[in-house]
Amino acid sequence: MNFKKSIIISLVLSPFCALSQNKPLVTKNIDQVLNTIDSYSPSLKALQKQTEATKSEAFTGNAMSNPTVEFNYLWGNNESDRYDINVTQEMEFPTVYIHRRKLANGNADAADINYLIGRREILSEAASLCVELAFALKKGDILQEIASSAEKAENATQKSFNNGETNAIELSKAQIHYLNAKNEVNINNIEINQLTEQLMLLCGDIPYFSLEADDLPTADSLPVDFESWYKEVECLCPEILLAMQNISNSQLNLKMQKAQWAPNLAIGYMSERTSESTLQGVSLGISIPLYERRKTIRTARSQHAVAIQQLTTASLQIKSQLKATYNKAIALFSNASMIEEAISKADARGKALTALENGEIDMFQYCQELDDYYAMLIQLNDIKKEATLLAEQLLINKR
Repeated sequence: MNFKKSIIISLVLSPFCALSQNKPLVTKNIDQVLNTIDSYSPSLKALQKQTEATKSEAFTGNAMSNPTVEFNYLWGNNESDRYDINVTQEMEFPTVYIHRRKLANGNADAADINYLIGRREILSEAASLCVELAFALKKGDILQEIASSAEKAENATQKSFNNGETNAIELSKAQIHYLNAKNEVNINNIEINQLTEQLMLLCGDIPYFSLEADDLPTADSLPVDFESWYKEVECLCPEILLAMQNISNSQLNLKMQKAQWAPNLAIGYMSERTSESTLQGVSLGISIPLYERRKTIRTARSQHAVAIQQLTTASLQIKSQLKATYNKAIALFSNASMIEEAISKADARGKALTALENGEIDMFQYCQELDDYYAMLIQLNDIKKEATLLAEQLLINKR
């Protein structure tokens, strides 16, 4: 089949947008498309800003409380007025600030990992759109062949009808067959336009790029041994990294909760002035957490235990999902290979053409004979698309 070798996706938003680019960006495969989106995607840029804001927020709240300044004026008889000035600074035990700072660093690391999760989701969506677009265009080639054959059949039947060699019912069948074929082409073109617009939305301000439709993952792109491949991607999986970071953060939180049981300190300056004397000095205070810190350590320990369990659960779920995806992709690629081989051996198109040339069937019958052949090609295209989408779900873990 004569598939398109390349898909030129026009993403020109306006003539001014096109002029703003010094040089058109040309992309030839999915990896380059994903690199383009990684650099220009508005969604990713927004996610980066959100991550920066989250990291900045993580470092707030680790300063000492505001100092307290108090002024008292007491008046009395016989010009015995009194003026008091108190300046007090309260602070937590020093180790609390140390652990809170470490926890802030851990929360910032968690924000970075959450960004990686969001980035992978966007790139996975883009890769899926590329695959669906490529196979939609391949399907368009098949449907165009069907429409072309149906048009020839309709013209041949019309000629036979004009010569009185066939009846109006056969002509109506040929015309309806042609209309259905054209309708399928139009529906597929609508899907192509929709996929293109979705991909354009992810790409941002790129004027246009070229997608190599035939450069798609195949069965050879999948790892030979799943277990060894999973060991490589496990340490790169952001969900697992996040679960590990949550364990570290919960451990730091437990240490901080223990440190907060140490008494808070308060130090200050006091001054008392009257008409007869002036007194100045230093004030010291201590706050013992007898009530407000109750059950905080127990809660922190529970959170730490939950984080450990979540890591175990996440590891099992992710491995199970990837294993199922891997097995299904292998099975679909194998099924597609068998169907492709069976179609080649059956040679339904060649046999129908021979029968047409020998006068055994007319043009309309020839097109009818090809209906099953084209239906099998479309089914094969759909199976390959599903297998390729699954392969991309696996390969995205190493991007």
